[in-house]
Amino acid sequence: MPKTFTVDFGTTDCLCNDGNYRRGKIIVSWVNPYRDSGSTHTISFDNYFVNYNQLLGSKTVTNNGRNSAGKLSFTVAINGSIIWDPQYFGGGGTSTYTSTRTRVWSAGEATGTWLDDVYHISGTASGTTRTGSSYTMSTTTPLKKEIGFKHLTDGILVFTPSGKYPRTIDYGYVNGLRDALAKVTINGYTFTIQLK
Repeated sequence: MPKTFTVDFGTTDCLCNDGNYRRGKIIVSWVNPYRDSGSTHTISFDNYFVNYNQLLGSKTVTNNGRNSAGKLSFTVAINGSIIWDPQYFGGGGTSTYTSTRTRVWSAGEATGTWLDDVYHISGTASGTTRTGSSYTMSTTTPLKKEIGFKHLTDGILVFTPSGKYPRTIDYGYVNGLRDALAKVTINGYTFTIQLK
């Protein structure tokens, strides 16, 4: 320890199985195993592009040990940006994203498969779009992420674009089921949306 794992897509754009082009490197470094209290895992980039857009910054996950309920808790800190290719994204620009959140391993820790793992996520984030608009986000109830399912299945997130009404997104609609639906409330008006 520490150890490093590098995913190298090469120096020319590579068409991947998910239909996206990539080049450059994703670098994962860690100190001690994921389940060990005090361990850290960091993801960073070296000249890394997705669909001609450059990703910069890092994400660090720190194991805080067990919380009062006996569940493993992690701090996740993200500080990143994307430089958008002007040829494909109307003038280019740079977007930014910063986040600090807590991730609690709520279920599935004792099994040998990750498909039944469930995390509850809470915290805040802020950033700017590639056109310069800013925004903030915060959870009012923890977001529930079931690793074996694509979408969030519970929790409430408040998204506030600068100068606009907050958007309250309820991922528990309907009844916290595994579906692609969420409820959004803006200035007293409520809409049902389809997640993608």
